[in-house]
Amino acid sequence: GLDVVYEDAAFEYNPFADVKTPDYSGPMETWQIGGLGVPMVMELTRGLSYERRDGRNRISFTLPVETT
Repeated sequence: GLDVVYEDAAFEYNPFADVKTPDYSGPMETWQIGGLGVPMVMELTRGLSYERRDGRNRISFTLPVETT
């Protein structure tokens, strides 16, 4: 797999703390725009974690890679 670590010095924020996947079950006119990025990262990765370390946000995960 591909190990990914992302850090920034922004204010403390855990984007994975309160995730709500948008509801696309109704008519298209009622769909909310956006909101799929974080749920998609959560679904496609393994070992996802967030921590605040030394005044920085740190997100790490593994993206599984299949070889043929």
